[in-house]
Amino acid sequence: MVLSPLQTLPPGGGGDVATDPIWDAAGDLAVGTGADTAARLGIGAAHSVVQTLDGITPSWQTAPELQFIKATDGTTRITTTTAGLLGGVRLDGSVGINRGPFWHTTLGVAMTGALGAITGTMNGIDVLTSAFSIINSNKTVTIFRGAPVVQFNTDAAVGLILDGMNFQPVAALGAGVSATFPRISGLSAQPGMVAPGGETITVGLFAGLHLPAPTNWGGLGTAVITDAVGVDIGDYGNAAAATALGLRIANVTAGTIRRLIEAIGATQTNLRVEAGDPGANLTQVLISINNGAVVSRRVEIGAANSGGAGFRMLRVAN
Repeated sequence: MVLSPLQTLPPGGGGDVATDPIWDAAGDLAVGTGADTAARLGIGAAHSVVQTLDGITPSWQTAPELQFIKATDGTTRITTTTAGLLGGVRLDGSVGINRGPFWHTTLGVAMTGALGAITGTMNGIDVLTSAFSIINSNKTVTIFRGAPVVQFNTDAAVGLILDGMNFQPVAALGAGVSATFPRISGLSAQPGMVAPGGETITVGLFAGLHLPAPTNWGGLGTAVITDAVGVDIGDYGNAAAATALGLRIANVTAGTIRRLIEAIGATQTNLRVEAGDPGANLTQVLISINNGAVVSRRVEIGAANSGGAGFRMLRVAN
């Protein structure tokens, strides 16, 4: 007599997972639904991933929801949770776009593409039109804002430079290439206003460049400042330049009051240069004088030879 051991077959199938009747089509997944039970999860749409949105039931998602993305060392690099971020995205560490990140650069951007194949402009960073509503008064809208506080902890360090913005665009030509540029500028700012329905816009100061007084002057301890300058223009002289100018101001052609320069003193305008052309024997320059009181006077031109042969004398009224 031959004794054979009893065989116990697994429930729900023939014992071979490859031929289990749970499969209906290519890409099917078996998903547990409870103790010793499973259900078929059919293949999802192209480029979708399996995800559970409730922590219980997996499903295919074409737009997966992720709270964190970590690096290979386990460090969280991207945070997308809405907690404390107002629905935004937080990136931790150095970030590179079209380039590798560097340890000393928080965000590095390398422009890419061929401008010859592009109609119009090519931009490294482009802030496009965004429509939003300001629901009450006393609001400030800033497109780019920065207020970094950089702490230096090395005692007696020298040669330190801190720039709020340092931009150095360089036009580089390939070998054997020639080009003509109507303009190369480090900064081009052109504000504007739009009221398509004829609405009234009231603006107190409309400025291409606005430099408020420096902040955080207090709490300096012992500070020695050699020069405090609102605008510092370097030497723009170049042997290849037909005309080299440190400052150029175009004529102001419209406005009730038209002035090119307004240098304000304590009680009067110390120097004023008006736009347009001067009248006969006059200049467009006004200066402040003290004739017992500080007043502003136009610089006038004396008669021919009043300053000696071949010269005119400049004068101001009493």
